Amino acid sequence: MQVGCMLKQLFGVKTLFDMRGLWVDERVDGGIWRSEKPVDHLAYKTYKIIERNLLSCATYVIALTERVIPELHRLSPSMAAPVAVIPCCADFDHFAVSSESEKAQTRAAVGIPSGARVISYLGSLGTWYMLDDMLRLFAEAHQKWGNVHLLLITRDWKPEHEALIMSMGLASLRDQIHIQPATRTEVPGLLGCSDVMLSFIKPAYSKIASSPTKLAEAFAVGVPAISNKGIGDVDELTKRLDAGAIVDLNNTQSVTDIVNRLDDIAAKGGEDLRQRSRPLLGLEVATDTYRRVYQDLEFTE
Repeated sequence: MQVGCMLKQLFGVKTLFDMRGLWVDERVDGGIWRSEKPVDHLAYKTYKIIERNLLSCATYVIALTERVIPELHRLSPSMAAPVAVIPCCADFDHFAVSSESEKAQTRAAVGIPSGARVISYLGSLGTWYMLDDMLRLFAEAHQKWGNVHLLLITRDWKPEHEALIMSMGLASLRDQIHIQPATRTEVPGLLGCSDVMLSFIKPAYSKIASSPTKLAEAFAVGVPAISNKGIGDVDELTKRLDAGAIVDLNNTQSVTDIVNRLDDIAAKGGEDLRQRSRPLLGLEVATDTYRRVYQDLEFTE
């Protein structure tokens, strides 16, 4: 993009800044850059200047959320480019709703008994993902409902995650926590055998620009999601699609209310959820928007 800005200044070419998220601030919010370290502080200041200049230089900008657009204008007051929002989408032809028999077979293969309530999680368990809060909600759901299982679809399981389960006093529930690494081919069936999915992301300033791909994938297989508040456009999207629930993880009553409503939230899933979601989160939405952006660029003076 920096090269593109040089070419724009020299030859008047058009530039598309597909910035995705607030990458510079994610480095700080995620603890990768620490402000007390002079080198990191200098890197942050330098890259924020570059970010401002790239926004100012762009002919068109692509972001992941509506919520970040006012912030982009604050970060770069001279930015004149229009902003197209393309959330993280899913291939709905790959992520399909499982039949009841397929769900039963998948659950049996994982070791989940029939009749259990299944809470799932999909993805990595690194810096941004709040496993401790997922485990707390699972434990409270088990206390409330009894036959609840947690299915963690991840290739990121480490000894420290096992240690976390033990330190939280959940050793007696370990047999109801299933760790399932999966290929892309296996993910739709595993995700689709659950009743609800959790999407708990560390809330931080930079997360106003985040769009969790796992939500599009869950909705595509007809599974509603319980998400923590304040992440990108997730609050608004969940309400608009009636696609699950938003929880305030800092409020114990909010968590309890979600647990008490678990069956009602699960009932929002199925083929209807998939159909409601596709016009906003299908892969074709992203490709069509990109095509429109390039057409706009072609005809922009």
